[in-house]
Amino acid sequence: MSVWLHLGLQAVGGLGLFLLGMWLLTEGLKLAAGHTLEHVLGTWTRNKKRGFVSGLALTALVQSSSAVTMATIGFVNAGLLTLAQSLWVMFGSNVGTTMTGWLVVLLGFKLEIDAYALPVIGIGALLRIFARGERTRSLGGALAGFGLLFMGIEVLRTAFAAHGPGETLLVPASAGLPDLVLMVAIGMLMTMVMQSSSASMAVLLTAVQGGLLPLEAAAAAVIGANIGTTSTALIASLGATPAAKRVASAHVAFNLITGIVALAILPLFIYVVPALQRLTHEGLDATTTLALFHTLFNLLGVVLMVPLSDPLQRFLLRRFRTAEEDEARPHYLDGNIASMPDLARTALIKELGLVAPMITGLGMQSIHAATRDVHPLNRRRLALDQRLAAISRFSSSASRETLPKEIAVSLEESMRIVQYYLNVTDLCVELAELRVELRTAHETGLKEPMDVWLTALSRLLELNGEPEKYDATAYENLYSTEEQTHDEVKDRLLALAAGAQISAETLSTALRFLSLSRRMGKQMRKAMRHLDALARYQVPEAGNEAA
Repeated sequence: MSVWLHLGLQAVGGLGLFLLGMWLLTEGLKLAAGHTLEHVLGTWTRNKKRGFVSGLALTALVQSSSAVTMATIGFVNAGLLTLAQSLWVMFGSNVGTTMTGWLVVLLGFKLEIDAYALPVIGIGALLRIFARGERTRSLGGALAGFGLLFMGIEVLRTAFAAHGPGETLLVPASAGLPDLVLMVAIGMLMTMVMQSSSASMAVLLTAVQGGLLPLEAAAAAVIGANIGTTSTALIASLGATPAAKRVASAHVAFNLITGIVALAILPLFIYVVPALQRLTHEGLDATTTLALFHTLFNLLGVVLMVPLSDPLQRFLLRRFRTAEEDEARPHYLDGNIASMPDLARTALIKELGLVAPMITGLGMQSIHAATRDVHPLNRRRLALDQRLAAISRFSSSASRETLPKEIAVSLEESMRIVQYYLNVTDLCVELAELRVELRTAHETGLKEPMDVWLTALSRLLELNGEPEKYDATAYENLYSTEEQTHDEVKDRLLALAAGAQISAETLSTALRFLSLSRRMGKQMRKAMRHLDALARYQVPEAGNEAA
């Protein structure tokens, strides 16, 4: 067997031990910590500084930036973290992952920790098997993983120390630019294959310590490993929600920026290292220098992100949008025009004109619901509620100015219209649930009166979706017809129940649906009348409003 084949087999075995140890350590610490990770992410990330420290500390604790990144994506999806908070958690996590390198250098190389690895593995395994509490068992697994991790490092050290004197791996001792580019690619590939930048760092450190890699080449590979760690987030974002894609994109952006920074300072690093080694009393060894470089360029990346994080956040919020998010965002309202009365009024009319057909669509979706899954409808309702709240805030902000009377009245009208629309959205989910119950009742005679009512109501709602075609006389005639149809359908349902053609439970559901859908039509009618008056600088008479 050749020397290089023997080295390769030993390296694979050592790497396997390291990865197994890292997995046991990470899983054990996560389980032992219980809800600590969730608690910290949920309560300690309210500003940039705390988010950064939380990401760093959690990654150092569980020894896995991937675990923290996945948890962060989950929290953003659940709405428990904003994108702004998640950015700084991930920036901290990237710095926290450099702690693994220091762990390897300070314990794996500086101390003869391999002498204690077997007892540590044994104690951890015994705790894992025989301990009663789940937390203690998890700590036992983490302890066994800690021992295996350093056993793996020792195997790697032994393998890399067995090569011939003066031999280097892949690149010459004096690496040129093509060699450094190759090592960046190799570092990326190593991390993508092993799904662990910590494992890549351990291999590179042991290769440098054994003399297989020159320091410059290893530094280039570390840059590649740092970029390669984005593969985990990218894989997790495939087919995921827009929020997850934004977090993953931010993770990629940060690592690309830090990679560019690292490549930029690499020549300076190569020049300064010999000077540092001459200045230090005992000399700065290559492995410590490599770990220092890894930490330094991640910190420099964070410094660069201080002014870039807000623009990055705004850029990402404009990407990967869902239909609900687009519906939640006002199109015409801008804080800059809130102090300009005529412009503010015009913007409000246009915005409410856009919202009207959306509210109509939501109402139609609710009264014709065919599935028990109301989550899509509820997401759309929440999005429209956010947009209506934005319209209300804009109106309130504009009303703080000294305004002409007609403008002040117009702002009041816009807030009244918003309230009518909010009343409509409040009804939609319950209406959808009631409609599905009626569809599944299969009661004799129920379909005909319900179809009559839905036809009349749908005609009224369709007119609400076209504010530009509003005709007061035609609209009021249609409303009167709808009211008459309501009374006739109600009488028909009561007659069906009296004749035992529908059950008492079905009657109750149908009457509830009839009442709520009629109320929804009334709220839309009021909103339409006020929207038309707002567009014409008029206000509906108070006596007509009670109808």
